[in-house]
Amino acid sequence: MNARRILLTGATGGLGLACARELIARGHQVRAVGRNAEAGRKLEAFGAQFVAFDLEEKRDLSDVLE
Repeated sequence: MNARRILLTGATGGLGLACARELIARGHQVRAVGRNAEAGRKLEAFGAQFVAFDLEEKRDLSDVLE
C-alpha cells in the first residue's frame, strides 16, 4: 500500500484519535485537526501533525491545508 497524506478533522475526539492512530500505524502521514490541545499533544506523540482549529469558526482554512 502507498502511504498517503491525510487530513483528519475531528481528530481530538475518541473516534478521531483511534482513526489517527490506525492511519499512522499503517504508514500514512496524518494532519490532525481538532479543538482540544491536550488531545492534540497525544496525536503529535503518535506521529501526527496537529493543527488546533474549530471548524465552526469563520476563519481562513489555509493554515490547516498547508
